[in-house]
Amino acid sequence: MAAIAEVGIIGSNESVDDNSLPSSNNIEIRYGNGEEYAVISIAEKGTELTQIAVADNGWIAVVAGDKVGWVKSRI
Repeated sequence: MAAIAEVGIIGSNESVDDNSLPSSNNIEIRYGNGEEYAVISIAEKGTELTQIAVADNGWIAVVAGDKVGWVKSRI
């Protein structure tokens, strides 16, 4: 599966496809694109996340290790 954007690094404050990843805290990776979905993993600051899609509501689909899930585009 090819990524459609650059690799973002949590805590880097870099923009990834015009969506900034959170800059300081750990990120909850969820089953779906909203807070109503269960958390499947926690990505620690410095974890590389590859963006594979963006939902209409701004949530970003990411690959982190062997997991695919969703993170908020802004915190």
